[in-house]
Amino acid sequence: MKKDTNNVINNTLGKLFPPAMRISGLVFMLIGIISMVSKFYTEWDFSHILIFTFLLVLGLFIYITTYGILLDIKQHRYKKYTKIFAYKQGSWESLAPFSQVSVLRSRESTTAFSKSNRAATTSSNLFYDVVLLNKSNRKKLIVKRFKESKLALEAAKDLCQNMGIDYLPYKPKPNRSSI
Repeated sequence: MKKDTNNVINNTLGKLFPPAMRISGLVFMLIGIISMVSKFYTEWDFSHILIFTFLLVLGLFIYITTYGILLDIKQHRYKKYTKIFAYKQGSWESLAPFSQVSVLRSRESTTAFSKSNRAATTSSNLFYDVVLLNKSNRKKLIVKRFKESKLALEAAKDLCQNMGIDYLPYKPKPNRSSI
């Protein structure tokens, strides 16, 4: 977990767009760059340069936009953010509802559909998420994501020490509707 000078933990959780979209962003960037370079050797036209610059910026936006979380333990607050270029967009909220730390296993996959509407999973990844949980274990906040359970457990225990709360295995309490 990365701490900055203000003791705020900054964790990037992943890319905002799925892999297929990021590849199209890369293609947009390449088209923009190649077209702009080729315009240096031919006649300059302002409308073409504007279009190629738009493709370059759009592709860059799609390719590098990420999401994550900032944890300010001293002020007892968190901020879920979307990082667009260098700006982290999001609002601060209180950590008061969260009283436990746990590690959850999750699977993230992307699916592509053909013209005949048949689904095909294009990628599937297994993650171990360090999460903050409320007392009933119904509300969770993903703090950090790992590919190995051992690293996730170490990070969870480190977070417990930093925040002064307990590590507990995930056990949601049943409510009336699930009994």
